[in-house]
Amino acid sequence: MRNDDFEVRLDRQREGSLPLIDVRVNDRQDAPLGTLLKQLTGDTADLLRQELALAKSEAREAGTRLMRDAAKVGIAAGLTLMGGLALTTSLIVGLGVLLSGNYWLSALIVGVAAFGAGYSMVQSALRDLSDHGFAPKEAIASLKADQRWASREVQDLKHELTDKSDPPHVRP
Repeated sequence: MRNDDFEVRLDRQREGSLPLIDVRVNDRQDAPLGTLLKQLTGDTADLLRQELALAKSEAREAGTRLMRDAAKVGIAAGLTLMGGLALTTSLIVGLGVLLSGNYWLSALIVGVAAFGAGYSMVQSALRDLSDHGFAPKEAIASLKADQRWASREVQDLKHELTDKSDPPHVRP
């Protein structure tokens, strides 16, 4: 028997459960076309289910990461606002005293400085959020590998069918 005459598959029923081992003997040379196509269809359906489960898992992970980062941004914004209001009031009053009672000028200076700092923080937080890719990278790579495998299998099947259907050529 060649190595490609059998297939060993590990499947998980549920997360945390023991894997099921499925050993199939591939007897392609003697199997009828209908059986081969039925096996290919079943294997393809199993493969698609597994790929979908992988994509769901990656999407869940990305969603969790997004929620965590968004919560950080929200908490940071709230704390910054509370602290900023108290500091702004103190700074405006203190700077107004130094500017001989020109509280309007003091408020303008403090407002521009606070706006610049806040804008910088928002840009940093948005950059952090956009750095996390949300595409299911592992699932996409796995699907591409599966596509290459399926193409090879179809080519092998075509070669086997054409080799069996062509009668041996006899030279005159």
